[in-house]
Amino acid sequence: AFLMDKLEELEVYKVHSDNFICSLVPGTPQFQAQYTP
Repeated sequence: AFLMDKLEELEVYKVHSDNFICSLVPGTPQFQAQYTP
């Protein structure tokens, strides 16, 4: 059970870090959506 909890935490961290990186890198859909009128 301990190992499964750690794996779930790692997945959540990966998703958040991917979203954070995407929000910083120009050219991603999220970035474009923020600056298009």
